[in-house]
Amino acid sequence: EVVKNERLQSFFLQNTYYGSLPESAPIFSHVVSNNSSLLVISTEDLDSDINALRTFEIVEPLARLYFSIESTTGAVKIIKELDHETIPFFIFHVTVRIIF
Repeated sequence: EVVKNERLQSFFLQNTYYGSLPESAPIFSHVVSNNSSLLVISTEDLDSDINALRTFEIVEPLARLYFSIESTTGAVKIIKELDHETIPFFIFHVTVRIIF
């Protein structure tokens, strides 16, 4: 689930994003969406230039240990080995900040 930053009037193109990857995926692998493309968090902004830089932040501390979001593309990748027996799935929230 994504959280809107009201001050900047930015909005996510979807309310919920779903992704997956095999437990054996190496660190820095990209998460894929349900249609097998890269899972990309996308935003639009009503009050900023189309080329404004965005930074995405995963809200939950546990999820931040395992995932990161590329600022330039919004692509989600893993940054720590996954163990589906320990944590079978993750649900986390994302915020976006516009950098002018």
